[in-house]
Amino acid sequence: MVSKVVMYGLVTSLTIVIMLGISVSAVTDTNQTIQVDNNLTNYSVNISNFAFEPKELNITVNSLVTWTNNDTARHDIISDAGAVSEIKSSLLNKGEMFTYNFTKAGDYPYHCGAHPSMVGIIHVNP
Repeated sequence: MVSKVVMYGLVTSLTIVIMLGISVSAVTDTNQTIQVDNNLTNYSVNISNFAFEPKELNITVNSLVTWTNNDTARHDIISDAGAVSEIKSSLLNKGEMFTYNFTKAGDYPYHCGAHPSMVGIIHVNP
């Protein structure tokens, strides 16, 4: 007959193994491989004091723009009606970033959905 101490040890060990498996699975599932094209030009937009800086940016097709929220408030990036393509980020907490690859020429006016007075525009040239 198995003692209660041994049974408790087996149950505890099994529980730990299961929890580790779930934790590893959860972490593994969120890992993504991102291919970086070294020919892409990278631009940055800073979000702070409830403003996008720079407010206006001129880039070329196949350029990346990364918005970084350095504000204490949460912000997002949403393209306005009439933009060449739709841009829509999730709400970014302080320190979080959103990157978009501009593959079509044209104007991309955008705003913060949470704070509509925050506006910017990306001019994408061929």
